[in-house]
Amino acid sequence: MKTLRDIDVSDKKVIVRVDFNVPLEKAEGGYKVADDTRIVAAMETINFLKDKASKIILMSHLGKPKKEIKKGKSEEEVRKKLTMKHILPKVTEIIAEPVGFMETLKDEMPTERIVLLENLRFDKGEESKDENERQELAKQLAGFADVYVNDAFGTCHRAHASIVDVPKLLSGAAGFLLEKEIKALQPFINPGKGSVAILGGAKIEDKLSAIKSLLSKYDKVLLGGGMIFTFFKAQGYEIGKSLLNNDMVGEAKELASNENLVLPVDIVVSKIKNPDKKLSELGKEDYSPPKMVSPEGIEPMYTGLDIGSETIDNYSEIIAEAKKIFWNGPMGLFELRDFSYGTKAIGEAIADNKGAVKIAGGGDSVLAINQGGYDIPVSTGGGASIELVEKGNLPGIQALENNP
Repeated sequence: MKTLRDIDVSDKKVIVRVDFNVPLEKAEGGYKVADDTRIVAAMETINFLKDKASKIILMSHLGKPKKEIKKGKSEEEVRKKLTMKHILPKVTEIIAEPVGFMETLKDEMPTERIVLLENLRFDKGEESKDENERQELAKQLAGFADVYVNDAFGTCHRAHASIVDVPKLLSGAAGFLLEKEIKALQPFINPGKGSVAILGGAKIEDKLSAIKSLLSKYDKVLLGGGMIFTFFKAQGYEIGKSLLNNDMVGEAKELASNENLVLPVDIVVSKIKNPDKKLSELGKEDYSPPKMVSPEGIEPMYTGLDIGSETIDNYSEIIAEAKKIFWNGPMGLFELRDFSYGTKAIGEAIADNKGAVKIAGGGDSVLAINQGGYDIPVSTGGGASIELVEKGNLPGIQALENNP
């Protein structure tokens, strides 16, 4: 795989796949960037190109337009909410020179040296499973430039047009951020003795294949988050109103017998009084006072929302002895203080192991690290980091390896 150091971009037009899928917050007249970490992370590549290239075209997705439409929002509402116009002021501020904006691919290319394209996912070709549709979009994107650069590690696990099809049409290379991410995660693909993986998150379907793979490579795999309740169900426990994927109970039962898999021995539960609200938006008046119970002690009307204190102690002891630590996903409903202690404690335990090689990925894990000020290297890609560790490669990386 070539990097920016290996190709000539002097006086070339360069199209760069960046990951500007940043969180937004409401502001006067619309939305503004709530966290510019991902924009700042791309600046090493952008600054390098500013010194050499004649034109820089930045392309990214923002949010999940298709999912928003499925939830009942109109296309107009979704476009208004997820337009890259909300990102443009912050991008211009950080880049420190005028940035043009291209609303549709049929528009005339703006005259500014740096241009930001509209949300790639507004075009059906970006995420399409139809190769012809993806290639049609890829041809349009490739037509703007001489060289392709991928600096969006966070989307390299997606076989999307801007990730896998454009590099079939242009000479391509990895940007500096993508290169750093791959190097940082290499030690965790085959970690060897003394390795511990900590996996959390809500949905078991997002992590099941990773759990299977990591169990064959890591000495211990510690689980937390909403996915643990499918394992508890597989063990015959009452799980009340906790998250459950019935279709995966059989596979969970099989995995639970693996001696390398470690499940919580106690959990924090609460009775949700307002089930119509999103869990992350609950106020204290919407749930009963939290209490700690064993897995077999969950009552029918209760919901499991964090790992308990004995589990924290067990996990912390295992983490303290580890030589390599990979962490992806929160241990509980991290957004609410009452159910954030497990995630914070795991972050603290990882940081306290000064001798271990470590890395964390996933938005909530990184947020816990930032809030706690823990000394843990982080990856900009949650799904991408776990898939690279699990499989050893990603579609976006393979596309650059196969680049003509």
